Amino acid sequence: MLATVEDGWRLYPITRYDVPGTVMVSAELLERAPLGDCPVAVIASLAIEGDPPSSRIVALEEALVSQIEAAGGAYAGHLRSSVELLSIAYVPVRPARADEWEAGWTDLVFFDDPEWSFLDEFLRPDEAEAQSEGDLKVWATLFEQGDDGREPRPVDHQASFSESRAAEAFIDEVRADGFMLTDSTTNPGHVLVQVTRHDPVVAPPGGISEIVGRVREAAERHGGSHVGWGAPIVRTRRRWWRRNR
Repeated sequence: MLATVEDGWRLYPITRYDVPGTVMVSAELLERAPLGDCPVAVIASLAIEGDPPSSRIVALEEALVSQIEAAGGAYAGHLRSSVELLSIAYVPVRPARADEWEAGWTDLVFFDDPEWSFLDEFLRPDEAEAQSEGDLKVWATLFEQGDDGREPRPVDHQASFSESRAAEAFIDEVRADGFMLTDSTTNPGHVLVQVTRHDPVVAPPGGISEIVGRVREAAERHGGSHVGWGAPIVRTRRRWWRRNR
């Protein structure tokens, strides 16, 4: 399930219990839109080991969504880290046969949660996490267009400062991390710089969101802000082999 703001879902890089991950959450439920009487939370967890096929995870979650909708409930979203997928939904009542829902999940439990506290605890972003939503939208756009995220390519980062001295200190810091200055615009009271480094744009958690996070922190240390990032699309390479006879 790849989510965008346009189709009613929102994406955030997020950290819970010191573990970084990616949240996909329903924009409607995040705004507390009327849902009806669904006081029972459904918490489905899947332990992730190695690099399981994404098709398996998508199929498992789609099956859960179908069960939730059949029960008259609503799927809230998920938190995915490198070690676990945690999906959260809400239904009107506990099912009579909870064991029928457990196929494929490491664990699946039902809790009384009329205040939707699990949505708040696991899926609602804090201010810093919400600021990073645009980073995942860029990645999602590349992914939807068939990008091969493993291929390094020039990735541009823009940062804004109120004075040249702060911008220069930022450039010096990220240059030590392998970035180079590729563009700079100076106006009274505003300096916009672009730094570039060759990187893959591997899917969050970690991956490109971790790199963007480091650049953002560097900009903020010098009184500036990270404006955004961009990269050219690199589609999956296909190799055709011909045997000489």
